[in-house]
Amino acid sequence: MLALSIGWLFQLNSSLTTGKVALAFVAFVVRLLTTLSYWRGKNWARVLAVFYSIFCLVRLWQWNKVTMLTRELWMSEAALAVFLLVYLNQGDVAAWFKGTKPAATTVPIEDPLLSAADDVDREPSGVLE
Repeated sequence: MLALSIGWLFQLNSSLTTGKVALAFVAFVVRLLTTLSYWRGKNWARVLAVFYSIFCLVRLWQWNKVTMLTRELWMSEAALAVFLLVYLNQGDVAAWFKGTKPAATTVPIEDPLLSAADDVDREPSGVLE
């Protein structure tokens, strides 16, 4: 998200007012702080990333009203949004952000080394195995 935010800053041109440029800079700083908090495992940053991902997908309805550069940025953000929506809502990922342990699986994992050792300890049946 941060790299795409830098892309938005490059899209700015001289026809924008000072207020719009200042707003874009503030949005960049917010994204920077959110990204840093996201990498530090803050749950509020995960929730904000999920909401922003939903926003990135919803705004694709405006596809015909924007320029080609904006379309390219939106498609990049939409691809990242789909990934983040799937990834950030997985149980173990959400548990890591919340600072809790993920729920234990109820299916025991079979260790191939132990099952091979069990085969050595049994009596031969007389049938080729």
